[in-house]
Amino acid sequence: MPSSTGLFHAAIMQSNPLGLPFKTAEQAEATGGVFMTALRCRNRADQLACLKAAPLDAILEAAGNPYLSLAVLEQRMAGFLNWAPVVDGDLIIGQPVELALQRGAEVPVLLGVNQHEGTFFMAGEPDADPITDFGYSFFLSTMFGSEDLRAITAGYPSTGTGDNRDRVIEIVNDYLFQCPNRAVAAAATGPTYYYQFEQVSEFNLLPAIPTCADEACHGDELPYVFNSGVGAAAFTDEEESLADSIAAYWGRFVGGLHNPSLAGLARWPDVRTAGEYQVLALPVTTARIDPRGCELWDALGYPVKEDLAAQ
Repeated sequence: MPSSTGLFHAAIMQSNPLGLPFKTAEQAEATGGVFMTALRCRNRADQLACLKAAPLDAILEAAGNPYLSLAVLEQRMAGFLNWAPVVDGDLIIGQPVELALQRGAEVPVLLGVNQHEGTFFMAGEPDADPITDFGYSFFLSTMFGSEDLRAITAGYPSTGTGDNRDRVIEIVNDYLFQCPNRAVAAAATGPTYYYQFEQVSEFNLLPAIPTCADEACHGDELPYVFNSGVGAAAFTDEEESLADSIAAYWGRFVGGLHNPSLAGLARWPDVRTAGEYQVLALPVTTARIDPRGCELWDALGYPVKEDLAAQ
């Protein structure tokens, strides 16, 4: 966003799905057209007036139209979310992850992910049907294209159990969250502090996803960042101490020098120079970035657009 130049002294990004591409203007227009058709406003002379007059129930029904879900067949990963920012060439001039990798983040950045981001998005209901080998292959070719199917299945082979849901969760975790965030951190030109939140709390913020009781799922860091462990999500004494530490790190980063190590806690090194990141769990530790595990996605690019076999 060129218009944001000079407006930010520093930035914090938590669990940003950087592998998820924004829609082009043409893709957004196609999605909007399906929605407006479902709302019976597309052929009206004044579409805006029709949209404003539509009752809430009708809007929600149109938003749930199954044809909107079919966007992934044409838009691939860009169809994963129907409503998202759009690369219009003016306000947003390109895919954010591509620009971040090309230019590097110039302002100080604190960014990171949770250990099991993919579970929230792909776990499904507890009694969900299994993702068969055919379903798995269809998912990969739909989201990434058939040209890279062989390379991806080599890195993430079928489980052989008849259910590949865990493999899909792993791919979403790695491609949307883990690997592009690491790549952006490595490409930064300003001070950069990377973390992975790994604390498995005594409470489950997502009771509809039982697996998250034993994992650090998407959003699980929020009570710690805002120190809001109350009610059903009440902290233990140990969790309260972790929340205090995380709040201190974030607060010191927001401060004038933008350095979380000034919190007086375990030193948090700049990932660009030290190759290390902070593991936010009990106890807080520092770990080295493992270069293995992201080679495939780094080679395919964010968003995936190259035929790896042809390189």
